[in-house]
Amino acid sequence: MGDGVYSNILSIYTDDVPVQGRNLHETSIAPKTIQVAWDEFTLDIDTGRDPIIYYRLEYNDNTPSSVWEELTTNADPPVTTFIHTLADPFPANHDQSNYYVSYRVTAINKVGEGPTSAVRDVLTKTFPKKMAKVTIDDPEP
Repeated sequence: MGDGVYSNILSIYTDDVPVQGRNLHETSIAPKTIQVAWDEFTLDIDTGRDPIIYYRLEYNDNTPSSVWEELTTNADPPVTTFIHTLADPFPANHDQSNYYVSYRVTAINKVGEGPTSAVRDVLTKTFPKKMAKVTIDDPEP
């Protein structure tokens, strides 16, 4: 017996959970209001070869009794940005002008949830203190 003709190669891929959320970043858009955004996953290598169902964004105010609170819900199509208005008043044991709030994001597909992103800490003293007041004078007739 000798070598025969090779058959076609068959590759089998199984679905998997998405990769770790990434590029979580924020923009302060008003006093106590933050726009949080992250990368959308579109490539199979990122999504686990299954479409992302939704991204779970969580928030922590870093008080001693705080827990991670989910801010986003299952949205169709999945969102990659969220506007978060912080509670008023700020927690009693924090100086409202100088403390951290934290965010993290997790991508979820039908297989399950991927690893949570790195935590993004936001220093509240970087928030705008108040919106600029714009005055429009009527031109003289």
